[in-house]
Amino acid sequence: MDTKEGYHFDKETGLTEGLPCEGVIVPSTLEPIPGQRYDAIVLGAGYAGLVAARDLATRGHKVLLLEARDRIGGRTWTSVIEGYPYEMGGTWVHWGQPHVWTELSKYDMVDQLEDSAEGLPGVQHSTSYFFEHGKRTVSLAEDVENLKTALTAFCDVDGELGKTVLPIPHKPFAAATEFTKWDQVSAAERFDQIKDRLTLDQQGILLSTIVTASGAPADQLACTEILRWWALSGYDPEAYMAYVIKWKLKCGQTGLSLRIFRDALASGSLSYRFSTLVKRIDQSSGHVTVTTSDGSHHVASYLVCTIPLNTLNDVVFNPPLSRNKVLAATKGQVNLCVKAHAEVAGTDQRSWWGIAYNKRPGMMAGAFGDGLTPAGNTHLVSFSLNGAFQKTADRGFAEMKTAYEEFTSAEIKRLLYHPWAQDPLSKGTWAMYGPGFATRFKRDLQASQGRVHFASADWADGWHGFIDGAIEQGIRAATKVSTELQKVPSARL
Repeated sequence: MDTKEGYHFDKETGLTEGLPCEGVIVPSTLEPIPGQRYDAIVLGAGYAGLVAARDLATRGHKVLLLEARDRIGGRTWTSVIEGYPYEMGGTWVHWGQPHVWTELSKYDMVDQLEDSAEGLPGVQHSTSYFFEHGKRTVSLAEDVENLKTALTAFCDVDGELGKTVLPIPHKPFAAATEFTKWDQVSAAERFDQIKDRLTLDQQGILLSTIVTASGAPADQLACTEILRWWALSGYDPEAYMAYVIKWKLKCGQTGLSLRIFRDALASGSLSYRFSTLVKRIDQSSGHVTVTTSDGSHHVASYLVCTIPLNTLNDVVFNPPLSRNKVLAATKGQVNLCVKAHAEVAGTDQRSWWGIAYNKRPGMMAGAFGDGLTPAGNTHLVSFSLNGAFQKTADRGFAEMKTAYEEFTSAEIKRLLYHPWAQDPLSKGTWAMYGPGFATRFKRDLQASQGRVHFASADWADGWHGFIDGAIEQGIRAATKVSTELQKVPSARL
């Protein structure tokens, strides 16, 4: 089954819109009792929504899941093309991410882990630098030492590896005064403070790491966003890379999200409607009414809203959202990264990274060999700054091809991506904050309003922007709603 989303280009078929995805739900609607009042409505079938819906449904609560897309997964979905899984959004997991690891254990999927960075037997891993001061290729060992030096210098803001700023990484405001101070500092300002201690290569690696992590220029990113990943990874530069971009699932992320969805269905308490866009949410005494774009109304005692931060203002709330929620959504998170995929001929770049930092528009910040396709070719995944590949005539593929050709001389067999920044249901990729944003808005974004509970990876306490953060938020929202429902025995009447 194909989703309507994503773009693909190859020489044989040219440009096509829509990609294969096992997460497309058919039939798109399951409502055994149309018009019934539900215990809870869950908006969004990404990981936060799926986990919230499952946890509520398996506790016996009647749940309606509403999703604007034709598939599950939200900003995390897999497209299998000619036997190879391409992750169009969220990809990497780690046993140090507690919530996603619990899910993998629950569904006996730990054996699905595979190493993105695993090279070919007998082939030395290498890294190519594409910096304004020059281009060269170095050994894996030299690259790792450069990254360790640069990242440690950046994150050691206090002489204690950042531990006084984020002493409890999953509790971001545990040291509120120190965190607030550094949250006002941009990544560019922090870079300027330490750049003279780094070689030119180390400076380039650090800037590339910042851009790859955030999808935005360093002056638009709070330095605490990099500190957050660092702290969650044990304040260790080598662990940092292992936690954020090493371990993926052989079956693809859609494999895990389907397990969660099917678990919810098996409860017998889940109804759903896909390809259903929510336009309005009204609260009144004792219930919440959701109005969709086709004019239908759905009523529940409570609602879990997993709408992404950058689209939160696209839905009408009555009573209105709090002032800080509106301001946060207006300001938005800064990550408009373009994650793209290429299948290139041969295996030469399976054991390879390309790292770039260049202010020229369209230049990729990084690319690396992520696997081998059944045809014996290399899968390269890349990350580019916001604004890359935006020409509408060919969906940016000509620019993308040119950008890949700066990294590789191998023949490009296919290109594909999902334009998250232009997607009206996301308007961005994984959440990264600008200076001062977390301090001012994060707690307000997490706060419930009456019978509406808000759950999104975009404002998770720990791995916000990650799959783990989405699951964290789904668990918390479901627990809150279930607790409230248990207080009112007549909630289903």
